[in-house]
Amino acid sequence: MSLQKISHFFDKIRGQNDKQLEELRIRVRQLAKTCSLQTDLSRENLVVFIQDIFSGITSWFALQEDQVDQILDQLRRSLEGHAFDMDVFIACWEFWLRKDGTRKTALIVVDIQNDFITGSLALKNCPAGQDGYEVVPIINDILKQERFDLVVYTLDWHLPDHCSFIDNVSLYPLDPSSPVSAEDAKIYDTVIYSKPIVLKQKLWPSHCVQNSWGSELHKDLKPPEKSTIVVKKGDLSYVDSYSAFWSNGHYCTTELFGILLKHGITDVYVCGLALDYCVEFTSRDATQHGFNTFVVEDACCFICEKMCGDTKMEFKKAGIKLMKKTDLKSHLKQS
Repeated sequence: MSLQKISHFFDKIRGQNDKQLEELRIRVRQLAKTCSLQTDLSRENLVVFIQDIFSGITSWFALQEDQVDQILDQLRRSLEGHAFDMDVFIACWEFWLRKDGTRKTALIVVDIQNDFITGSLALKNCPAGQDGYEVVPIINDILKQERFDLVVYTLDWHLPDHCSFIDNVSLYPLDPSSPVSAEDAKIYDTVIYSKPIVLKQKLWPSHCVQNSWGSELHKDLKPPEKSTIVVKKGDLSYVDSYSAFWSNGHYCTTELFGILLKHGITDVYVCGLALDYCVEFTSRDATQHGFNTFVVEDACCFICEKMCGDTKMEFKKAGIKLMKKTDLKSHLKQS
């Protein structure tokens, strides 16, 4: 299911007048504050909510049963987590009821930071031996095309006591199921922490510490413009965040999903470092949130060759499409 497909459910309303859409968006904001969906995201409660929203236009507009099911499925995917997120719920509805229902694109440039290129976690020192710098001129070429409605840069943004750093493993309680003890753990080992949720954690050298040289964007990458959105992830000490949308284990969110909805984005193109970690998790979460998702393969490097192969298989299962930089121009025109 895609956000844009659901948007088309409301094209009949969109074709009437802008005033009608604005009145419906106001009703969504008002009704969402008191609706039963906050405590029970059930089909029954969603049907009641929909009936209340569209009560004034039922003589000429109604959603089909299967359309209600698709809306419910997408809301559950986007609201996955530990609490009902009112802002996300409202943002989804405002996106579906926006005035301009046309396709819009975003480029997400993932973690082109010093530590991943020449610093403490340089990809060329990882098992695959790839040079992260090689993607910089390719991404710059993509950015120069200026074909996207929105550009997002992401940053790994860790505190010094972050749970992913090998030197900090003894600071956090391990679950009894952890395959490695804190005393025996080495770089690239995986431990299992018990708090705040039971979660696997791969151990890395200290990297991308907030406001350090290693956390800065590489100097040769085209600097962010005023309109560029910068999303910082992994900024909590006790949970990592490979994805630009969610922390690992979907424990908490970043602001990215709301930003993309606010800008009316329907299609997301992802590139950067590394394909088998932060690019993969960002892409998979983009798809879960309902965006049509594409990965520019030659604008990415990977850490582990086997994991890269597994990642591509997961992309195929999720409907994420791999493409080359040279395909972008024609693809963006045709889509």
